[in-house]
Amino acid sequence: MVGGVVRQQSAPVFVPEQGQAVVLPAADRSGSALYDEGWIQRLVHEHPAVLPIERIEPGFTRIVPVCQELPLRSGSLDNLLMTPDGNLVLVECKLWRNPQARREVLAQVIDYPKDLVRLDYEALEEAVRRARRDQSPLYRLADSDLDEATFVDAVARNLRLGRVLLIVAGDGITEAMQAIADYLQQHAGLHFTLALVELAIFDLRGHGRVVVPSIPLQTTNVVRGIVLLEDRPGVPVPTVHIMPPPDTAGSRRASNITEAEFFSALDARRPETSIRLLALVEKGQDIGLFIYVRKTLIVAFPTEGDRVRVLVVDQNGHADTSYVWWLQTDRSITIAYLEEMADAIPGALVRQTESPYVRFPDRPLSIWDVLDHGDAWLEAVMSYRAATQAAGQRSAA
Repeated sequence: MVGGVVRQQSAPVFVPEQGQAVVLPAADRSGSALYDEGWIQRLVHEHPAVLPIERIEPGFTRIVPVCQELPLRSGSLDNLLMTPDGNLVLVECKLWRNPQARREVLAQVIDYPKDLVRLDYEALEEAVRRARRDQSPLYRLADSDLDEATFVDAVARNLRLGRVLLIVAGDGITEAMQAIADYLQQHAGLHFTLALVELAIFDLRGHGRVVVPSIPLQTTNVVRGIVLLEDRPGVPVPTVHIMPPPDTAGSRRASNITEAEFFSALDARRPETSIRLLALVEKGQDIGLFIYVRKTLIVAFPTEGDRVRVLVVDQNGHADTSYVWWLQTDRSITIAYLEEMADAIPGALVRQTESPYVRFPDRPLSIWDVLDHGDAWLEAVMSYRAATQAAGQRSAA
């Protein structure tokens, strides 16, 4: 239970083309060999799609199974998976029959990312070969489209920086969220992402099983902060708020690996870009301005039933303003916003196309152009927000 709301998992209902609908019974949890932790481990290895990876890490569009029982200093990790571009996913599979064991499980698996990031690329590849009992190169196992040198560099960088996604997967994860948050607080300073994935398993009447994944907890460790969890009606995953300690007020760590990698790419081009961007967005909190990262970084504000993407930034720092046209509103309102934005950034203009956007005569707009004139840009966004709200109220009337 989080925030007074109890999570409940309903059984799926099988509706045949003809005949009566059938509520699928939960799979037998009595400990038979057909359904034990080894079965879940094999399920994850053979069918990694059972992990809702894009909801956990939006940049991880595909994960590839690498090995089972990876030997590490503190024990054998159940599953190692990777993305083709070198991101590392660790999975430990657990049944939760013994309530007392839940915190012990977390104590055990918390060591795996620490052990993994002590390895370099060659040591990781050797551990994978021992687990698989063959000489398959890690590069080939990851099914990467990168050239091998780029892939090796990406894996080595993720190991060096501790960018690891750790998933604890199992059935019936019911540990109180606050207790887990408290436990993580005792291990602050570790920089991996942790997600608990519940795999509810139901019998399909002699035709296999149905696996229903859900995410009861997803968070990131921070340096000695406060972790708050909020369960909101209609939102399937509890919101995790990571509040900085007093001496870092106004700063924020990346909320996941995808975001951290994106910020690093921008900061590599121009130091402190992420700090400046986060500070600017924080100034727009009154209108709900927020950041999220997919393949690009998106600055948006919410509207009823939608969000308005006022700025979309790629890892090279190019800033695209054309996404404001996704909001179906009076065209003159959007044009007025783009013109006010162009006026705020000396030398910028509105390129008149079917979907007008802001750029310079000889080059695209960049995130640094926006940051250098951030307050004036923010005023344009606030005016745009007010105008879209007023237009919505008029149409509703």
